[in-house]
Amino acid sequence: MVDDRFFFIPSESARLYDLTSLKKDAIEANALQDKFRNIKALKQLIVMDACQSGASVELLASRGAAEEKAIAQLSRSAGIHVMASAGSEQFAAEFTELGHGIFTYLLIKALQGEADGAPKDGK
Repeated sequence: MVDDRFFFIPSESARLYDLTSLKKDAIEANALQDKFRNIKALKQLIVMDACQSGASVELLASRGAAEEKAIAQLSRSAGIHVMASAGSEQFAAEFTELGHGIFTYLLIKALQGEADGAPKDGK
């Protein structure tokens, strides 16, 4: 987060809070939101394993004032949902041994079936 703007910053970036550098090397959440608007699917799931990713949730999940009435009418069947690994002021732990963050590691494990609780029935 820089000046209330959320950026996805590549791990090799050394200047995390320099707005000029971020505009050149990072992806601003607004740019992604524009891309999401062009996806025709009624439901979208965005999974983010990034520091301070919770700060982007409201931005990425909103579609703009022109669409708010339609979204309210279709709230049960349409929308963007965001799963963020960290709050707006939290860091997302990354482990070299895993090759990514702990959030991603556990999500992959769950999708592979390890989240199947008792009774272990594949659901």
